[in-house]
Amino acid sequence: MSEEINIQPAIELFAQRARQFEEPLSAREFEQAVELLGQWITREHRWLTKDDIAMLGDIGAVLFRASASA
Repeated sequence: MSEEINIQPAIELFAQRARQFEEPLSAREFEQAVELLGQWITREHRWLTKDDIAMLGDIGAVLFRASASA
């Protein structure tokens, strides 16, 4: 039996932060998000598991693709 995790607080945080951005997001804002994520992963990589890095890599890929189409 797998443990059920309540992700709603995280989703609410994402929604709250998203309201702070102007619409629509510019390519530069996506690029900044990619840069910040890359900096954080690089700084904290020794504490992250391979699964963590893979998942964060997927998130980075979505942001990277969004920056190209913004």
